[in-house]
Amino acid sequence: MTAEALITRALAGDEAAFVGILDLLEQPVFAYMRWRRVEHADAEDLTQQVFVTLLERGRTFDPGVGCLRGFVFGIARRVWLKHAAARGKAAASLPEGLIDERLDSPEGRVVREERRAAVTRAMDALPDTAREVLSLRIHHNLSLKDIAEAMQMPLNSVKSHLFRARSQLRDSIANEV
Repeated sequence: MTAEALITRALAGDEAAFVGILDLLEQPVFAYMRWRRVEHADAEDLTQQVFVTLLERGRTFDPGVGCLRGFVFGIARRVWLKHAAARGKAAASLPEGLIDERLDSPEGRVVREERRAAVTRAMDALPDTAREVLSLRIHHNLSLKDIAEAMQMPLNSVKSHLFRARSQLRDSIANEV
């Protein structure tokens, strides 16, 4: 059964369908919260809040506009933004896939940490929107259409942000190495 069919059944009161949605999306949403540097217990609470909000506002989901994953990540992003604003901070993190973890010798570990630091600095230097788009694409494997839905921006804007973020990241890292 598709995620879109599950949300229709869940909103009609089918508990098994809602459990199916949780099985599909709970771990990715929790991972997103942790990526945003939310403490473990808070990430669990925020993840729960995302799915409560999905039940409350799920009727606004339009499969013609995007998929359920993008819709849920849009909710997760807004829940995180509210959480971060309440704490007066914004957070960023390094997508794990950007560093070659195979450098396992002592020298390799030093090189890996230097690369990690360079990528972290480059990611931190990106504008917030570009960093978010890049993270949703690389770390959370969202499609461009899903990112557009999650961030409530036109698809062409997502493409532009992603292109500029990748270019800026590449240039920043090249200047450091």
